[in-house]
Parts: sequence; structure tokens; C-alpha cells
Amino acid sequence: MAEDSRVPNDPSTPSSDGACHFLRLPAELRNAVYSYALSDPAHLVCREDAHDGPGLFRFYPPAVTDKKLPPVGRNDINLALVTKEVIGGPVTLQEVNQLKYVCRQLKNETKTIIVGTDLLFERGAYQFTKFLDVLPTPLFNHLESVTILENRHSNGSVSFLHSKPWQTIVDLCRRNPTFTVRMRLPWLNANFLLNSHPALKIAFFIRLDSDFVQKVASLTSPTILNNLGWTRNCAFVDFPINIRISPLDEEFDEEAFRVMHRQWIHRTQLARIGVEAWVDWYKDIYNNGI
Repeated sequence: MAEDSRVPNDPSTPSSDGACHFLRLPAELRNAVYSYALSDPAHLVCREDAHDGPGLFRFYPPAVTDKKLPPVGRNDINLALVTKEVIGGPVTLQEVNQLKYVCRQLKNETKTIIVGTDLLFERGAYQFTKFLDVLPTPLFNHLESVTILENRHSNGSVSFLHSKPWQTIVDLCRRNPTFTVRMRLPWLNANFLLNSHPALKIAFFIRLDSDFVQKVASLTSPTILNNLGWTRNCAFVDFPINIRISPLDEEFDEEAFRVMHRQWIHRTQLARIGVEAWVDWYKDIYNNGI
């Protein structure tokens, strides 16, 4: 008889009795292993697999970070830069949760781990509401936060906030105050924020926030408020506080902004107010949203 070369203490070696001893561990320990193996420090990217039929969503690790995107113009945002897996060619991505293919028990036990991680929806509010349509109610209780890239509007328009998907999200957040939605807008960046209009639009449309408006006025000048004629015919939407609006890039590049601010001094009086106040304001928008 051939000698058994299996190493008894090797975790990759099947047990002699054919049993899976991992499944005999307490549920708390199994969940700790799942969380370590399946979670990502940033977020998981949600994608709808059209090949398997509508309504099937899979989750992938972020392929590339979006913290070092090259600068783009205010009207030519290219979100492919955010989600491109490998520059120069396509690649087959592997789902985060490979454990669900091991057996039915692991499939059921790892569902809540995936949903409990921050999920990134690249195709806007519509994709997220489609995901909600197929998400079982018990699993929604494990959903803590989502990030939505609202990439259809790159020209500073906020009219999409009145769309049906966003009304669904507003109602959802009002009913679930511990659930957080973070919307990231391509046109809400430091370069575009210099004229303050994008931030003002958001404050007017979703917060009715006079304190925010007064902050803008103190950083710029009261005349900027007098020129906002579009506010006279606004259809306001009072968003709950657990919906936050942030720039597309996750971190504020303070060094680049200071360079831009020095160049800005030669073109406008607004920059003469002082760079430190602007830096503090932008940091707050990047860290906490509007």
C-alpha cells in the first residue's frame, strides 16, 4: 500500500474522515474568518451580470484606486478611469465571494458579510434601486452604507435629484436613519468648487441650509448670492442628513489646491481672502460631505 503523504496539520489537506471541521467551529469564529477573507478596507464594487439574466448582482474588489485620477475638465468627466481594471486591455475579474461556491451552508452564511460591507454602485441611483428590488428584506438589515457614483450629469446640474430613483432613496433613508448613502459627483471637485456654485446648488436643493450659504458668502462675497437667479424657481428637496454629497475623488489634495490657489490670486479677488479658510472648508466637504 502506498504511503500516505498527507500532512496531518496542513489545513489544505482534507481530513481522513471526509468531514469539514471548519463548519464545526462556533458561528462567531466562522463569521470572523468570513469578514477577514471577504471584506475590503474601501468598498466592494457592485456589478450586474447581464450574462446570467437581469437582477443578478455580483461584488468585486476595487480594481484600481480612484485617489490619483488625472485632472479632468468640468464637462468631460470620464468615469472609465475609475473602474478600468487594467489599463491597456480587458481582464477577467474574480468575484470577492468565492466561498459561496463551496457548499450551500457557506453560501448562506457569507451573504450577510458581503452586504454588510460598504458597496459601491458605479451606475448611479438607478442601479442601486434595482439592487434593492432583488435584495431580500432580511439582508437589508445588514446593509449599513452604500456609495453611489452619479455619473450621468457632469455639468453641474442637480435636476437628477428629483428623479424617481432618488426619491426612493430619500424615502429609504428617512425610514432607516442608521443607513448611510454617500453620493459622489464628478463635477463637485476642488477645481470646480473654486467658484462655489456647485456647493451652493447642493445646499439650496437638498439641505435648505442657510448656515452653509452664509459660510460661502463669508469665503467669497455677498455678490455671489445676488447672482444666483436660478434659486428663485427652485423645487427644493429636503434630504435627510444620512444622505451625504461628496466629490468623486475620496481625498482632498491640499498641496495641489494650494498651488492652484496661488495661480488663482492673479485672476480673481476671491483668492485674496486667505487660503487657510478655503482649505478648511474643502477638507470638511471631502471628509463629511454636504
